[in-house]
Amino acid sequence: MFPLKLFNNSKTTFFYLLLIFNLIFFPSSAISKIVGDKIFIGTTFSLSGENSSVSKSLKIKIDKLLKDINQSGGINAGGKTYNLEIIFYNDESDSNKSNHLLVRLIKYDGVQFLIVLEDINLSDKTQNIINDYDIPVVRSNEALSIYKEAFETVDSVNSKQIRDFLLSKIKN
Repeated sequence: MFPLKLFNNSKTTFFYLLLIFNLIFFPSSAISKIVGDKIFIGTTFSLSGENSSVSKSLKIKIDKLLKDINQSGGINAGGKTYNLEIIFYNDESDSNKSNHLLVRLIKYDGVQFLIVLEDINLSDKTQNIINDYDIPVVRSNEALSIYKEAFETVDSVNSKQIRDFLLSKIKN
């Protein structure tokens, strides 16, 4: 008899073995942040420091638009309906910290879509990681509306397809 009730059935045992396997062999891989019916979008805001007044008002605007999109039925893509959710960190009005947090959002939080505020200068390291992971980045106060249009036009939540669509719109 196994001493832990945690492993009392084969499905639970398989799940934990799979989880342990992934942690051992893929420790730095991000977990996809499209979970169930939610698409997670990452960003940083300056909730303290010299840029905080502008950033706080932008956060309020994004939160309101997020609520409006989700309450009006969310995003329809690939025959499925999704709600949007924002994962954000306070960069304390520090561009270096913002770059570090953007990398964290990609590599450790697993976000596949970013909103990067226009006053943030992306470092070469951050830009390379964004490119390596095929992360679409929207630099606009209307980022959620832009993402909504992209998801529904492409009819997919695949980050590479969304990035290609957004880049093609810029070129046209």
